[in-house]
Amino acid sequence: MLNFKKACCIIIIIGSTLLAACGRDSSPEGRMAMKLEDLQKNMMDSLRKQNAAMLDSFGKIRQELNRLQEKK
Repeated sequence: MLNFKKACCIIIIIGSTLLAACGRDSSPEGRMAMKLEDLQKNMMDSLRKQNAAMLDSFGKIRQELNRLQEKK
């Protein structure tokens, strides 16, 4: 019975070590997924900045058009 307990304990220790070592960055697929997520985040940030700049420009154009219409 003692050998069975030792064997189970060793299996549990080895199994938990293997599970702990299997992170996303330990496989090529996991690293690629992380790179794609980072790329997607950077693209979304860039698009938000571009959108904000365009909205700002449109607001300034609208102000200028309103100013020109008031001059008439």
